[in-house]
Amino acid sequence: MDKQQSRRNILKMLTASVATSSVGCSLITETPQQPKMLSTSKQDNWSKTFDRTWLGGEYWANPMEDWHIVDGGAECKNSSGSRTVHSLTHQIKYTAKAFKVSVVVKAIGTHNNVGGFGIRLGVRNEIDEYRSNCFVQKGLDIGIIGNKLSIDGKTTAMKMSIDDNDIELLLTATPQAGVMILSLDARLIASNQSIGQLTHMISADKVVGNLAVVSNFALRSNAPKTGNNCYRFTHWVMSGDAFEVNLDNKFGPILWSMYSLNDTRSSEGFVLKLSAITGPLGHEDNQVVELQVKRCGLWESLGTSQLDPDAWVASFRIANWDEKTQVEYRVIYREKHNDGSETPDVWSGKIIANPSARPLRMAALTCQNDYSFPYAPVVKNVQVLSPDIVFFSGDQIYESHGGFGIVRAPFESAITNYLRKFYQFGWAFREIMRDRPTLCLPDDHDVLQGNLWGEGAL
Repeated sequence: MDKQQSRRNILKMLTASVATSSVGCSLITETPQQPKMLSTSKQDNWSKTFDRTWLGGEYWANPMEDWHIVDGGAECKNSSGSRTVHSLTHQIKYTAKAFKVSVVVKAIGTHNNVGGFGIRLGVRNEIDEYRSNCFVQKGLDIGIIGNKLSIDGKTTAMKMSIDDNDIELLLTATPQAGVMILSLDARLIASNQSIGQLTHMISADKVVGNLAVVSNFALRSNAPKTGNNCYRFTHWVMSGDAFEVNLDNKFGPILWSMYSLNDTRSSEGFVLKLSAITGPLGHEDNQVVELQVKRCGLWESLGTSQLDPDAWVASFRIANWDEKTQVEYRVIYREKHNDGSETPDVWSGKIIANPSARPLRMAALTCQNDYSFPYAPVVKNVQVLSPDIVFFSGDQIYESHGGFGIVRAPFESAITNYLRKFYQFGWAFREIMRDRPTLCLPDDHDVLQGNLWGEGAL
């Protein structure tokens, strides 16, 4: 086939035409919560979380394979640079307001603190969208490097070295005439002794955007892994009116769902297949997801499904589905905590009626490289189109997704490395997939083998 008319080029053109169509239909969605300011302090929930890779729905670990929860704290297990955990539900927006951020940090290892640790503010790119901002590897770094306190490169010596002590970093930000006065206090948790203080004045707009905790902020992301400490973070607390809070930004435990409806032309009639995807959980976490549908105004259970311990997918198959009726559904994951409590997570959508007596409307998408992640204009236009089916024809991910390269060994890290790239796909398109049948085919980049077939290869 002529290169100018390859499958990929044709599908790209089809995607562009579908995404920009203006059809007089709308997708009915749940009313989102409106963003609000932070009226009370917010602390992480890691102390109640079982050991696992996934840090929770309110956070994005970057990259996911380099972080895990151990004994109630988020630990970085890679000593290269710029490893971060972003808050998804809290961003700094109102620069005329004050805020505070604190976190307790402990070095893991006996090396010198050459890379630094602490808090990263003002993480944003030209899109300045909270999901896209998670993959920016720079910001305003505040913390400890060597035996010095540091705010955006300004340093002062501390009274003592950190050694293996638990250190609380308390950052206070006070607005004043278009600038922000940042004050950092470092204290020993064991004695509450202050071991250093530093104040620095910066332009207020430098704090706007995502905020994160950061391991080895002074090192490159591909720096050698030897000779550096890793760090453990606990008791991450945020407070103040400078924060915009949007709880709808939470991503998980149920990350998204996908479903299809198939006419088997057999005694099983139409078969509904639905998958619910969660983040990578731990051995002591709940491993079961429940599917419910609403009938006659009441929720009815259609059963439970065990999560696959590698893919973290719960799969449901329902035969003899009534394809003529639209039905509301929800999948429920009940997250267990180590104190015996339980938090339900609910992800809902609609199984739409099978279209009849009219042409089928299909949204076709392909080649989602992440330089325009999360593709908000495309998603919005597809929602306006209100298609009967969504077709992803391949290259939902690329090797470069999210940065930090490809991990092929060891096995567990390789799986998590792949999953967090795939999660970007679901994170971007989940609002479309929750209410529409979705077909998703792999291509070469989806298996991390660019040009494995076609284009002169197999």
